[in-house]
Amino acid sequence: MSRHASGWMAAVGLAALLGAGCASDPSGPAAAAPSEDLRFHNWWNYYERGMARLQDDQVTAAREDFERCLELRPGARFGNPKDALRVRTYGMHALDSYFPNRELGVCLYLGGQADRAIPYLEKSLQQAPSGRARHYLNLARRQQLAAAALAPPRIEVDAASRAVWTRERVRDLAGVARAEGRVQDLAVNGSPVFIELAEAAQPFREPVTLREGINPIRITARDLAGRETSETLEWRADWRPPALVITRAEPAGGDWKVEGFAVDDQELARFEVGGLAVPAPAAGGRTPLRLTLKAGAQAVILLEDRAGNRMQSKLSAEALARDWASAATWQLAAAGPGAAIPEAAPADAKKPNLQLSVGDGEAVVVYHDQFFLDGVVRDRGGLRQLTVMGESQLDEGQEGCIEKHFSTFIDLEPGTNLVWITARDLAGNSASQQVAIVRRLADYLNEEYRLTVALPPLSHVAQDTAAFKAHQVLSGKIRSRPVRFRLLERNEGWEAILQEQQLSQSALADPSVQLRVGKLLAAELVFLGSLLQEGRGLTLRVQVTESSQGEALFTEDVYSEDPAGDLAFQAEGLVMKIKQRLPLMDGQVVKVSGGRALVNVGALRGVTSASRFVVAHPPAAGAPREAAVVVRTGERFVQLAVADLQAESAAALVLPAEAIGQVQAGDLIYAR
Repeated sequence: MSRHASGWMAAVGLAALLGAGCASDPSGPAAAAPSEDLRFHNWWNYYERGMARLQDDQVTAAREDFERCLELRPGARFGNPKDALRVRTYGMHALDSYFPNRELGVCLYLGGQADRAIPYLEKSLQQAPSGRARHYLNLARRQQLAAAALAPPRIEVDAASRAVWTRERVRDLAGVARAEGRVQDLAVNGSPVFIELAEAAQPFREPVTLREGINPIRITARDLAGRETSETLEWRADWRPPALVITRAEPAGGDWKVEGFAVDDQELARFEVGGLAVPAPAAGGRTPLRLTLKAGAQAVILLEDRAGNRMQSKLSAEALARDWASAATWQLAAAGPGAAIPEAAPADAKKPNLQLSVGDGEAVVVYHDQFFLDGVVRDRGGLRQLTVMGESQLDEGQEGCIEKHFSTFIDLEPGTNLVWITARDLAGNSASQQVAIVRRLADYLNEEYRLTVALPPLSHVAQDTAAFKAHQVLSGKIRSRPVRFRLLERNEGWEAILQEQQLSQSALADPSVQLRVGKLLAAELVFLGSLLQEGRGLTLRVQVTESSQGEALFTEDVYSEDPAGDLAFQAEGLVMKIKQRLPLMDGQVVKVSGGRALVNVGALRGVTSASRFVVAHPPAAGAPREAAVVVRTGERFVQLAVADLQAESAAALVLPAEAIGQVQAGDLIYAR
């Protein structure tokens, strides 16, 4: 075998494995290794020879062959000017990865002609987008801009992201980076944002995990010429709501005079009593409260801090009369922060009065990872301690108060969470309550309903370590939350099926075998992956195929010339692109007729001909949407399979057939 034939095999041979379930016939001219003296003068013969020459760094000779493919130079009997992942050559023969515009652009760039390279690379991206074309278009544009005097990038953060205060644990940072020299790199707190093609305007939306208190957020943008701009925001995460402390309650001719203060550990923004604002809230300090409650009256107290945490409670003359009737005046036992807490009179044997927004022993069902608990505790002898799950709710200077209105967020684990609330007074009397909070996952979010995916080993001709690493990253990101696909592992049947079908591990290099095994595994989608040596870099490509019909839905790829440095990052980006093509979404059944249902989501929302939806009846009135229960017939869940796709709607078949009649207009649907 000639040196050129060997080079062609490395660069192009593996690509022939990536068709929609079949490989090209190796006996025909389209698959024969090219030589310097071509027997046939078809466009595909010149393309194959050009790839072999480029692999051997014969850039000028390769460029001439690609020009012949495009009929820019005589030689080929006829040309084919359109880039495509798969093209027919003659008869039933096909060629995979035909990119003459892209490869001509690569050759022109490598030959120092960036200006001439750019139009061909742009045309390639218009016809058949690829990571390699984006990579070299970035390089060509960088060379073109090298001598230009351009302003550095500028960063425009959305108004919502500029708000300093937040009560979120994970918050989206959104905005756009702009640069005359095109934004190529963007990072948030040092973590790079996945960008393939440098653009003059690069929108971004990145989730940032926060810690309580001050969080500096640094955004860095760099253009193709290396000009860099950074901006630092400051977010203040406050997860603790304000509190109301009552220090004195005194009867006055049938009325009650009440004194106390509102307090927040960060900054109080709003303080209302009976709908009237209390002026001048103190930042990080106390805002005094003095009011007179008429007999039988009550006042609603509303507190809100700068982060939006709220506490709402009420003061009632009736409750004061009931709790404090045995004494003329009850007041704060401590003079202030640092003062000694006196012992209560031995006669005080009454437990603190602890009241929660949920009843003692009550089980509460929620569908989120946090629960907002609020309540009030009163004790005429003064409070010494108030804890929720062992965490104190009495700050410095509040011990000895006679009433505390409190609220807190409780982090929840899946399942039942037992929460203990304990109050103890100065005399040692204590009161406790337990609340059971059941955290459930919305039924329709169960992984059982996600589309099942098979990810066979990557096809590759070299770079075994890189292929193994890329497969690991792809597997990990496919499984990452929110779960979009249910990945079938090898221990779920791969080995047994290979043995049953008398197939070796090496047989999995054939996409038709991968598809057959995926179908036997009951995988609804098969991700046919490959790692291709293309020129000086590696292309990681995944063809997403619907297994029942063998229909190739789409193909995405990424390209790297530094596989040791950024192949894992590129693989993460590839999974992100696949998930964007098959997005999670919800909608509603608009109409049902026979075995078909019309739904209110279509192609504009990302619905494809392979989309399937799980069906759930709406929850009871007043219940959250997450309480909707998936419709089942026997042990099988009911789903809708798209049959007719429109821009804003789709007609779908009700499956299984025996479920026809269970699906109704108004039912909720969720992407599988």
